[in-house]
Amino acid sequence: MTNADEELNIELIENSYNKYAAIAARATRRALKEDLRIRAERREATDIRPYRWEDGKQGEYKEEAKK
Repeated sequence: MTNADEELNIELIENSYNKYAAIAARATRRALKEDLRIRAERREATDIRPYRWEDGKQGEYKEEAKK
């Protein structure tokens, strides 16, 4: 098995696990009572900020135009 094949297998496993985890989390949230479900849904929301990395160092945050 080549290095590229190993990397592809790892990527497939990671993607499969991530999909499984997302499905399990959604099912768990749907099974909660309403008050707990609402709190869980609030925690689910995340804010992602893109940073440009150069020479192994994180640069400053720059809001990029959405396409």
